[in-house]
Amino acid sequence: MNSIILSSEQTSVSSVLGNSLVILVSFLILLFILSKFSVGPILKMMEKREKEVNDQLDNAQRKEEEAISHEKEAKAAIHEAQLKSQHLITKAKETGEKIKDDASRAARQETIRIRQEAQEALEHEREATMASLTEQVAGMSVELTEKLLKREITQQDHQALIDEFIEGLEK
Repeated sequence: MNSIILSSEQTSVSSVLGNSLVILVSFLILLFILSKFSVGPILKMMEKREKEVNDQLDNAQRKEEEAISHEKEAKAAIHEAQLKSQHLITKAKETGEKIKDDASRAARQETIRIRQEAQEALEHEREATMASLTEQVAGMSVELTEKLLKREITQQDHQALIDEFIEGLEK
């Protein structure tokens, strides 16, 4: 019985070894087939995907650099526009001040000219009035002298002549 057990144990061990060997050979064949037909395409697919991802990363980095560059350009353009607008504002203020000063100067000169013309007109009017009064006084003096020479003047005549003279002035 021992021998049967032993022989069955040997058969079991050899069958386990045989099975293990068959499994190992099958596994190696499977690995060979997979490496021959599957690993190559899988690796190629993974390399292709890796290249696509790297390209996308490079593209994203390039676009980010372009965006930063455009942002810098935009900031520079904005800064330049601000400087130009500030210059234009300053220039406009200076021009406005100059126009205001010129207008003020012209107004002062016009005021002086108008005053001089008014003074000249008043002087001419005064001279004309004085000439007219001198002429009237001379005419009245002549009349008064004529009347005086025609007759002798009494106190009443003298007063009457003065009153006449004053009435003549009022007309």
